[in-house]
Amino acid sequence: MTTPSTISRRPPSKTLLVYDEYTPDFTLTGHEFRTDVTDEVVGDGYFEGGVDNSGQSVEWTTPDEVVVYHLDPVTYGPVTNLTDVMGAVTYYDNGADHLDRLIFLHDFVTAASTSNGYFTIWYSTGGAVEITFTGP
Repeated sequence: MTTPSTISRRPPSKTLLVYDEYTPDFTLTGHEFRTDVTDEVVGDGYFEGGVDNSGQSVEWTTPDEVVVYHLDPVTYGPVTNLTDVMGAVTYYDNGADHLDRLIFLHDFVTAASTSNGYFTIWYSTGGAVEITFTGP
């Protein structure tokens, strides 16, 4: 069994919400920075750029070559009339949207809404994202 190492050299991250109209580009020359993200949600109590993430940690496990990105639940609010939210984009907050590097997209599959309350994204305790690197 291997013990994960925590990767500590990283800027803080944030998570913003997007409508279904946002079409991510996962190609090698595709979306890389927050300026590439379109169709961010609008609603009373929701602020452009999303919210700060707490409990952020990144672990690298060798020899399995696995990276796990952990986040505590992300909560927006109180918000009113937040409708048809289809996903969340998590990015490193480098202080300017043209420098804020994207980390991952969480597609909700089904639209989510709230009208007078809090909007919370709960991530697995095993990690929000797990990436396994394999050789050729």
